[in-house]
Amino acid sequence: MLWRSNQCVSRILLCRPSMVLAQRNAIHSTAITSKSAKEVVKENLEKLNKKIGQVAAEGIEKTQEASHKASEFADQKMGQVEEMTKSSKEQLKGKTQSTMGRAGEKASDMGEKVEDKARNFGEKAEELTHDAKKTASRNIEDAQDYVDHRTK
Repeated sequence: MLWRSNQCVSRILLCRPSMVLAQRNAIHSTAITSKSAKEVVKENLEKLNKKIGQVAAEGIEKTQEASHKASEFADQKMGQVEEMTKSSKEQLKGKTQSTMGRAGEKASDMGEKVEDKARNFGEKAEELTHDAKKTASRNIEDAQDYVDHRTK
């Protein structure tokens, strides 16, 4: 029930520019609590401020958690990359050593073959030189025999 003089209030909230009148509980017979608009706004702003603070704190916590997780993830991935790099280096080192070993063996084999060929070439040259000396010696003897036979 509402009267024009604003004196009677029944289970409703009546707002006037200077006051807010509210009945707390209609069942109980308690006095009407009256607060000024300034107090109501102040309370609401305090509640809003607390809520904003809570949400901001939760947001900061979530951001810190996400940052921590991202850091852990990055550390984990860096560890994996380092392991892959180490294993790649070791594999490359093993392959390089293997290749160098094979190249050394082949170079050694080639060196032995070259030495053998040089030795064979030297032996052949000695044989040819010896044969050439024999042939020259025979030719000289034949020439002397011819000259001797003609002069006799």
